[in-house]
Amino acid sequence: MKTIKPRQIEAFRAAMLHGSASAAAESLFITQPAVSRLISDLESAIGFRLFERQGRGLVATEDARRLFKTVEQVYEGLEVVKDVATSIRDGELGHLRVGALPVYAGGLLASEIGRFIALNSGIKIELDSADRDDLLSGLISRKFDLVVSTIPTGQSGFRETKIGTRDAVCILPKTHPLANEPKIRLNAISDENFIGLLGTNPFSQVIKKMVNDSGGSLREVASVRTQRAAGLMVEAGAGISIVDPDVCRYLDDTLIAVRRIEPRVSWQFGVIQLDRYQGSVAATRLMAHLSESV
Repeated sequence: MKTIKPRQIEAFRAAMLHGSASAAAESLFITQPAVSRLISDLESAIGFRLFERQGRGLVATEDARRLFKTVEQVYEGLEVVKDVATSIRDGELGHLRVGALPVYAGGLLASEIGRFIALNSGIKIELDSADRDDLLSGLISRKFDLVVSTIPTGQSGFRETKIGTRDAVCILPKTHPLANEPKIRLNAISDENFIGLLGTNPFSQVIKKMVNDSGGSLREVASVRTQRAAGLMVEAGAGISIVDPDVCRYLDDTLIAVRRIEPRVSWQFGVIQLDRYQGSVAATRLMAHLSESV
């Protein structure tokens, strides 16, 4: 069998729908001889007649009616494809795998993604948490489509979009002597029982360096995976800690005091993606939402 061309099928379908070559030509914005030629070429390709010519009209053969049923199924499938493509373009359909530092995944980001889903119910989002090294590895392995973490990463191959800047705060039991101070100087926490973070957390490294630069040192009595866990230990009276302010919304303000730090400890956070991959429509919409809301 010769190759069947899409334009031949279009002409055949138009002739079936409109009953004449002239009407088919008008619907396709081509000439009547062009429609007749396309149908003739299709008949030659498939090896049987599709129409009997009666006056100015076309009468479909039984074989043509049978073929038309299959053609219509194909066109219905194309309409489904078109509808899905339109939904993706308009942000009504999508699937995102988002990774984030625990402090954001369990707080600020979870809230904002919840609001985003309420406005974009056709977009499914999987939200997971990990430390920054694992988040970046997850991007490379395609486990995540995008991640929310501290920036800059200092590594090539990633595209970073800033969302905002955060200022760290000191949290301490309300009964602690330093709770009477309006601000906590970094050198004042030397030799205090301090709740730190495990591993090579970049936030923890910044805090340690700044305390050391101020002439003090940290005496860690506990190290935990998440800042929220550190907050719970402070609530229990184990010591003091320095955390992202978002953690404080989940702590009991009758048990802890929250104080600003001097000198200021700040960092940027944002969305990180692989530089070599173009983000999806859903990812672009989520990033726009975060930029406007956070």
